[in-house]
Amino acid sequence: MAEMSNDPLWQGLWDTGVDWWSMAVRQASPPTFAITLVLVLLCGYYITQYWHKPSHNPAALHLVPTSSSYPRTVYTTPRKIPFYLFLHDFLTNRVELRGRDGTGLNHIGDFIYFPLSLRSVWTFAVRVLPRWLWHSKSRDAKDWCRYHDGRDDLFDAFLGRERMTWTAHFGQVDWPLTRAQEACLDLIAQRLVETDHDDHILNIGLGWGTYELYMGSNHMAFFTSTSLSAEQAKYSQEMFERANLDNRVAIRRDDFRDLKAMAQFTKIVSLETPDWVGQKNLAEFFQKCYALLKPGGRMLFQCTTSPSPFASAFSDYFSEPFHYHLYTLTNICPGRDTPLFTTLNDYVHEIKQAGFDIVTIDNISNDAALTHAHWFQLWEQHKRDIELKFGEYLYRQWELYFAWSSSIFKRGKISRYTIVIQKSSA
Repeated sequence: MAEMSNDPLWQGLWDTGVDWWSMAVRQASPPTFAITLVLVLLCGYYITQYWHKPSHNPAALHLVPTSSSYPRTVYTTPRKIPFYLFLHDFLTNRVELRGRDGTGLNHIGDFIYFPLSLRSVWTFAVRVLPRWLWHSKSRDAKDWCRYHDGRDDLFDAFLGRERMTWTAHFGQVDWPLTRAQEACLDLIAQRLVETDHDDHILNIGLGWGTYELYMGSNHMAFFTSTSLSAEQAKYSQEMFERANLDNRVAIRRDDFRDLKAMAQFTKIVSLETPDWVGQKNLAEFFQKCYALLKPGGRMLFQCTTSPSPFASAFSDYFSEPFHYHLYTLTNICPGRDTPLFTTLNDYVHEIKQAGFDIVTIDNISNDAALTHAHWFQLWEQHKRDIELKFGEYLYRQWELYFAWSSSIFKRGKISRYTIVIQKSSA
């Protein structure tokens, strides 16, 4: 044991209060970590299968059948139902959420439990873990384009013409989404301090140009924006030309890892990319941003985090949060896996290691819940058009995603933050 205690990884295991999971992620080799994680998941499977005793809460209070009767008797018995049965029956249009306002899963724990089944372990090991361990440039570009390209009708259905994909800011709960989106853009400008015509802002993750259009029109700054998607770049360039901003915005089809490390930008914004770079690449991401900023420059980004699997109760993570991530990574956005195991402490660690000072950390989980609830309602309004173009199955995949995301953020099972950091002036 004396020899082990000299190893920083073993110190993390034994020191009280240290999140040794995060240390293992940073220090273990990918094959070793993968094998260990799969073994842990298998152990968790047997624990949850044989020790879990669901509460007596009928699913019928929260789910309604799409036909004259429920597809399984389990829906009428006074017990919770396993998640994988609910998922199958919902996606195949056998049951519906009670209520159509996007809040149908706010009480998901009352009628569903999450056994760590062999199916979920297999899905994680085969479809999620390889991407999570090896974030190559080609794979990241393919995942980004697969999610964003060729889906104009899909994104227009819930994003509208602005196509603002990040979390809006609701000063009041009853604000309409458009007002909350404008408030978010105003808040970003305030957080970055004195954005003016002398600023050269780098936006890592162009999206569809919403941020550049707003800031270029209101603050007259210069922009360099990166995107892995040819379609996003084309869409944004045409929009900038119509707004006479094309001389102030330069679009680059670059991975963040390909940007030249020169201190040339006064501000950096990244509202979507941190969730896509991968936990293994967070250190490189912040080091690159530090090198790109001029002294005294600020960076603002949004990120999604999960509770640590082992710093808290094992079952707290490997119940709902783990299954939520599995669902989104296999059905909605493969490759957006940074939140899978990344905690807020992991972000703070990498930020400080890169040399940044932290200015503000704002928990915007309630805003994220409201944003997804609004997206759910807009999605519902375009149900017929989406089903005709993409099919009923895809419609229900995204319907569940919006409702579940709104619920899980509202209940604090996962969190979303806006973080502002600064490079020292020295």
